[in-house]
Amino acid sequence: MGAEPTEAKGMEQEPMAKEPGGELMIFDDGSMTADKAQSSAMSLVINYADPAVAAGTAVLGLGLVVLPLLSKLNKLQDEETFRYPPHGETNPKQPLRLFTESELRQRLGTLDADCVAKEIAMSTEELDEHMEACGMEETDDEVGRIQKWRDSVNANLRSLQKRSALAFLGLPPDSGQNDINAMYKKMALELHPDKGGDPEKFQELQEMKERLTEIEKEEGGDDKKDVDDPEEEEAKKQKEKEEEEEKNRLPPNERIKKLRMDVHDNTVRLWEKAKKSRDEIVGEKALKVNAQPALNILRLFVDRFVTNEIKTLRHDDTKGAEAKLRKFLKQGAEILCVAALADVQGTLSTLAMHFNYRLIARSGSPEIKTKCASLLEAVGEVPATVERFLQKMEADLSEQKDRDKRRKEQRAAEQRRREERGDYSGEKGEEGKDSKEPDKPKPKAEPAKAPGYPRLGHQKPKSDPFADFDFKEPPKAKPAAKSATKPSEALAEKKEDDRTQIQAAVKQKRTTWDASFDHPYAGALKSNGTGIYCRPCQRWIVTYEFSTEVFLTHVERVHPKPPPGWS
Repeated sequence: MGAEPTEAKGMEQEPMAKEPGGELMIFDDGSMTADKAQSSAMSLVINYADPAVAAGTAVLGLGLVVLPLLSKLNKLQDEETFRYPPHGETNPKQPLRLFTESELRQRLGTLDADCVAKEIAMSTEELDEHMEACGMEETDDEVGRIQKWRDSVNANLRSLQKRSALAFLGLPPDSGQNDINAMYKKMALELHPDKGGDPEKFQELQEMKERLTEIEKEEGGDDKKDVDDPEEEEAKKQKEKEEEEEKNRLPPNERIKKLRMDVHDNTVRLWEKAKKSRDEIVGEKALKVNAQPALNILRLFVDRFVTNEIKTLRHDDTKGAEAKLRKFLKQGAEILCVAALADVQGTLSTLAMHFNYRLIARSGSPEIKTKCASLLEAVGEVPATVERFLQKMEADLSEQKDRDKRRKEQRAAEQRRREERGDYSGEKGEEGKDSKEPDKPKPKAEPAKAPGYPRLGHQKPKSDPFADFDFKEPPKAKPAAKSATKPSEALAEKKEDDRTQIQAAVKQKRTTWDASFDHPYAGALKSNGTGIYCRPCQRWIVTYEFSTEVFLTHVERVHPKPPPGWS
């Protein structure tokens, strides 16, 4: 009786096994390796992938690298690649429905890559239009999801900043504290201004060392931070409390809109921070991308899966082989894509030789062979698909100002068209007028009293300011209505009349003195038409262009009575 508990206890410990090295380890059926691959995927991308891909994945999430694989396997359209819903259980057209939408959000990130990219590239005016189109509840839900996404991104960016600081020191991402201290002392001696070094580089070295120290404290825990800076923590909490109280004083819709704008601005700042770290990594001391860590984990995962899953598969079991393929993809989707980003040829070679060959040999099925070939093709296209998406995102972000400019020009053109129709009430006024105008009854025969009155939209004609004026000829109704109906045409007509008068005046300009001009006070006439000699004054009277009007005016004012001896 006493031996039974011991035997049961021994059975519970049966999963323990020994590796070739002799150490004890928990028996792994493949699921633990999958968890390790998932937890290591983000770290592998940030520390060892191309800097542009590392920055993009840190902000957009693992969906940036995993969704292209799933999209190719499920034969989705290009515009559906980086969105969660087409990959979820709600889309029955997928050949391989591996994940539910909730599983994708849990494993790859709260927001899909397409959603985050659109948020970053969205301008302020586009955000205003988006909030106007959405309801208050929908906007509040967006705020909550973006805030939850932001928490994970902050942790990713710390790792990216650590890589950029190590890259400045010329060290790989897996360097220890001793390596950091040794390299810092060496570079400090080289770059110190007193030793003839570059002051700017020395200052940057200090900033990178300080960054590494802060990241080490954050990774070590918050206990030391709370002890060192209690006043700073208290001031931060007080500030957050005041901001929260200020937001609560606003009306609910205004408060939610303000929160929505705040999370949008924060999203853009996170992307700018990621791009800054990316540029620091590709600086003067850029290190070659190391693909070996990702390939090592991939080979470990494949070997464990083949040992525990494929070797136990019965021969010629097509359905069992298909189930194993689905399980392989579901457990290792992240590490497959991360390894492809690091070294696509090495990844394809590992899959073909260590997984596909063994699965096809066990199943003996042409269908499994076709699906394994599709897997290789999908994995091979992951790097190019990720690169295209990041380039498109950068292009959308750079065209942000152009989109706003085109939108403003379009609004200005619409406003000009409204003004030409006589409507000066603006966009909202135009909408309100259009909505009310069909219900308004048409006016009855008012033009019978005054047929020449203009009509601006549906306004009534005003009283005639020239009703008591005695015209020799009655005005024509049609031209008056035309000029009044369109102010721009009336202005053009007035300009045409002025132009005609000026042309008439130009035609009347003389090029010689009038032969019939004769005055007893007029003496000599200048041949160029600029003066007439006044005999009583005995001086020249300045004239212009052979005109005698100035001289006659002078005589009327200065010599109202003829001088003695003149009649």
